[in-house]
This record gives sequence, C-alpha cells and structure tokens, in this order.
Amino acid sequence: MHRKFHSYLSPANLQYLGIALILISYAFFLSGCSTGVPTSTKSTYNPTQKQEQITRETTSPSKSNSSVLLQIETTPTVSPKSQKDYHYQTPTEQNAQLAVSPITSKICSPLQDHAIKDLPDIVSAPYAPPPPGKEQRHHGVDFSYYHHGNRDSILGVVVQSIFNGKVAAAISDSFPYGNFVIVETDYKDIPSALKEQFDINESQSLYLLYAHLKDRPLVTLGDTVTACQPIGAVGKSGNAGIPHLHLEARIGPSSTVFNSMAFYQTTTTEEERNNYERWRTGGEFNHFDPMLLFCLNN
Repeated sequence: MHRKFHSYLSPANLQYLGIALILISYAFFLSGCSTGVPTSTKSTYNPTQKQEQITRETTSPSKSNSSVLLQIETTPTVSPKSQKDYHYQTPTEQNAQLAVSPITSKICSPLQDHAIKDLPDIVSAPYAPPPPGKEQRHHGVDFSYYHHGNRDSILGVVVQSIFNGKVAAAISDSFPYGNFVIVETDYKDIPSALKEQFDINESQSLYLLYAHLKDRPLVTLGDTVTACQPIGAVGKSGNAGIPHLHLEARIGPSSTVFNSMAFYQTTTTEEERNNYERWRTGGEFNHFDPMLLFCLNN
C-alpha cells in the first residue's frame, strides 16, 4: 500500500493535481466577480460599492434597461406628487374617480353639452407625453366622437373656459392649432388642490389651450373670462383631420401673452415660430394630463 500511495505522488500526478487546484481557485474567483462583490465579502454591505453596481447595471445596454428608459420617456413633464406610477386611466377608472371627487363651482367642463363625469367616454386621443423638450407624441388630450347621445358629431359643440382667467392668446388660421385660445388662470384663482399637487408657486399660472376651433375665437387677447364662458366651438381648423377639441394644460410663468404662434409652414414668421417653440418645447411651460384637472379635491 505504501508503494501504491507513493505512485500517486509521482511528478506527473503532482503536476495534474496542481493544475486542478488552479482551475478550481479560478472558478471560485469568477463566481465572486459575477455578483459584483468579492466572494469573501458577500455578506458585508458597502454603500459605495453598491452604488457602483447600480451605475453599471443602469448604464449597460441590456433588455431590462430599455424598459427603464421607456418609463422615463413616458413620465409627464410635471408629475403629481401622488402619481409616482403614472398611467392613463381608462374611461371606467376616470368615471369612478370623478364620482367620488367633489368638484367646486370654480371648474367647468370644456364642452357645454357634456358633463365632467362624461368626458372620459369621449376621449379620442389621450395624453401621451414626450420626453422633456421633445415635440413628438401628444401634449394634450382630444375629445371627439360620431353619434354620441343625440348628436351625430362633436362639430359645433360650444367650447367653454374651464376656469376663471384672462385670455393669453386668441389666434386665428394658424398651423398646427388652427383657431385657438389660451386662457391663463392666475395663482390666486387656481384650486388649492392643484397648487399642492404640482407645487405651483406665486410666480406661476395655469395655462389651458383650446385648439382647432370651428371659427375665430369669441374672445380677444386680454379679455377676462369666467368658468363656463363660451370661447368658441369645436371644429377642425389647423392640423385636424376630423372635428375635435384639443386641450392642453401647462404650468408656466405668470402674465405671459402670445400675440402669434405657428409652425411647420414656410410662411410662418420668426415670432410665430419662437412662440410655438417656447410654448411646446422651451421648458418654461410644463405640460400635464388635462384629465387630472377633473379629478381634484378642491
């Protein structure tokens, strides 16, 4: 037996044994690296090391990272405090929320013949926010239908101001908004729930844009308007294939007026283009889903 054991310790066998030990050690080393933490310190929490791991994971071009980027891109420019996991509500969800959210007399439906609780049923194109500073996708919400209730079309339905305010723009025959009105609601007239929801300060106002009106606006720049006051009628002016009301909601600097606004045509002036870019992508006027206006406890 001693002679047999001695044969196992021959130089050739010792060499093979050494190679095997090296391979086993290397395997353990790789398993430790794959976790991003050395094998001997797996159970030790190191904030700096953990942050480095998070940075590597979120910046690597993996499949999971693409879903993170998508979530960032679809986050509204102004996010309500209570909606960290924002999603566009279905008409059923919105009607349920409107039913339990009392609305004061300071707010009005933008469409004279349609109650606030019925608005989710006639949304034809929901709010689909782009990344900050980008033009693509949908900055507001569209209302449209065929054969709804006793009406064959939304064409001609009276458009009215949602809040008290002052006319910040009343523009005709522009592109892409067509005939449209922007109403500024001053800080003191903004519902308290909205101020809290979006951290609005005294230097800011709420701006609502009503676009694609049928005819010239019924109001002019600088006019004072009250909630439920008619400002036009639903049409398809500007970049609109069918009659609909396009509504945008933004928070921006107080006392801003737009004498003109247009884009996408060679006939537009520099002032028109600058105003359009300032409103849409300049970063001063931050948009959010207008449907949130109708779900606030004031």
